Amino acid sequence: MIECRRSIARLVKAPAHEATRCKQKAESIRNLLRELKLSVDNFEASHPQLVAVVTEYTPFLSALSHQKPGAF
Repeated sequence: MIECRRSIARLVKAPAHEATRCKQKAESIRNLLRELKLSVDNFEASHPQLVAVVTEYTPFLSALSHQKPGAF
């Protein structure tokens, strides 16, 4: 009887724990994305010329990657 109650208690706790874990994971991902955006913003602010060059040449480099070999 006691073992049965413990088993039921574990089965009830598992979904609650999983729901809490999913909420924590979602919040953790949001925090990481906020930190990433802040890091990118700081990098762009401290290296504006580099960002400008990369922004300018990215479409060109992307177009090159879509070319067939030997199509130059």
